[in-house]
Amino acid sequence: MFSPHEPLEKKNFVSRFIYREESFLGRQQLLSLIYYTLQITLISVLFLPKAIATSRLFFIILLSLLQIVATISFVGYIKKWFKLSNALRIVIYTIHYAISLQMIYISANNVELLTGLHKTLLMGNITLMVLNVALSIIACQRHDPLVLSLLSLLVYTVCALITHDRWFEILAAILVVTFLLLGCLGSSLVWSTRKIQKENLDLKKEDEELFAVFNLRREQVKAYVKLAEQEMTDDKIGAVFDILGKKAQKNVMYNMKRYFFSKKFNENAIGKAFPTLTPSEREVCRLVMQERKLGEICSILQKNESNITTTRSNIRKKLGLAPGDDLKETLWKMLDGVGYKRDTFPRRPHTREE
Repeated sequence: MFSPHEPLEKKNFVSRFIYREESFLGRQQLLSLIYYTLQITLISVLFLPKAIATSRLFFIILLSLLQIVATISFVGYIKKWFKLSNALRIVIYTIHYAISLQMIYISANNVELLTGLHKTLLMGNITLMVLNVALSIIACQRHDPLVLSLLSLLVYTVCALITHDRWFEILAAILVVTFLLLGCLGSSLVWSTRKIQKENLDLKKEDEELFAVFNLRREQVKAYVKLAEQEMTDDKIGAVFDILGKKAQKNVMYNMKRYFFSKKFNENAIGKAFPTLTPSEREVCRLVMQERKLGEICSILQKNESNITTTRSNIRKKLGLAPGDDLKETLWKMLDGVGYKRDTFPRRPHTREE
């Protein structure tokens, strides 16, 4: 039997049809629509010929309308005349109206004497109502479980008023509790399910946005995680790097080298080389020597461009630089005196991914 959790890799017709709906909730509703349509078709095949043979016009019209509505709703969904939720709602309410009309019909035609057979038929219809409410919960139709439950109680009340039979009074309390619990709890469950579905879609969207920002595929992210979590053999590292691609390999090496250099290239070294600078000015110096552009420095320090530009001007004044002097070159020359050579700092990779 097909499950909405079934993986997309399955390529049979049923799976492809069900997976036209991208979300779990959509697939659950589509399965419900298919079930309803097949159920109504089966009922029509079994009982419509008997109704025609016995000339029961009410049941002929009822079953025919039910089959027509179910067929139009299913075809309308496939042809995109209706949204899935609307097509499903039409079928669910049509079934409930059909059951309700049948109950009222039985009660109205047996006002004087409600026999055991009639009571059995009414009880069967009440059971079908409960089942229909339960199926509306499975289909995750918003508010419908409560509306259908209240409609069921209304129909039951009408039948009781028509017949004035004590049988309805005996069952009233049980059915009121059953339908109200089913309606209220069912609607709450549907609301919670839809909320979880929305949160899941939001998380999926955030994941996709995150991958887009870093320009990474999901396989590449998994490869990064493997590099971080596991000690690997040379062959496994080579396989992971193949997944990452040439550009990502260069970036991994560059980021690691820059990280370890930065750990070594600490505040004490910069403070020793530039004792007259403030801590914020030293931080700008460190980023300038890392070949960071103005926009990158602003992003890292969370400051605007005018603030960074002013800080750079203050640095130049304190270091006595002429207007034509290059700030980065000067900073590296001054660092030579405290034992940090420029060629020890990792260069940015420029290799294109192959």
